[in-house]
Amino acid sequence: MDVPLLIYSVYIIKNPSGKLYIGLTDDVARRLAQHNSGVSTWTRNKGPWLLLWEKPAMSLSDSRKLELELKRQKGGDRLYRLTGLARQAHHPACGTIGSNPTPATNLKIPDLSYGKSGFFVSN
Repeated sequence: MDVPLLIYSVYIIKNPSGKLYIGLTDDVARRLAQHNSGVSTWTRNKGPWLLLWEKPAMSLSDSRKLELELKRQKGGDRLYRLTGLARQAHHPACGTIGSNPTPATNLKIPDLSYGKSGFFVSN
């Protein structure tokens, strides 16, 4: 009997005050709805949350490694290099001043490789 493998995505969401949340899930749309409905403790009452970035189609192991690597950056420059996001990329609905980014579904996601020292952009 074959057990289907779940495919995971790592995602970054942002709220109107500029807070970022990095997570992983097997269904980004469902998870975003949970963040916005108050199901998630950390994001409750801090929304609305908007999807900024997503790296789809990863194994659970690779998605956990990437999530941890992104969280270690604490919003620093390397987070933006790894994701390809512009430093001041804000969604218009967030009510912040800055450039208007390409929607998350159209972002060019850098080719990330995993080595001894963690993830790196291999373009």
